[in-house]
Amino acid sequence: MTEPLLLGAHMSIGGGVHTAIERGRSINCTAIQMFVKNNMQWFARPLAREEIRAFLEHRQRGQLLQSRDHQSAVSHEFHPRFV
Repeated sequence: MTEPLLLGAHMSIGGGVHTAIERGRSINCTAIQMFVKNNMQWFARPLAREEIRAFLEHRQRGQLLQSRDHQSAVSHEFHPRFV
């Protein structure tokens, strides 16, 4: 049996994390990678419960095969595993 093809792109979470799924589906993605914060800052604001709920509802619809977060490469460079 052939595995489904994962085709995706990086998507902004501007307007709420659930909008990343909407943006991906609008261009027929089967996978997305979401930017979880501004890459010019070390911090990100906490997600509101409503944002989390909306994301999970979108995710449960099964429109995407994969979704992953993407953060600044700088934070990865200083992780003990990579030093």
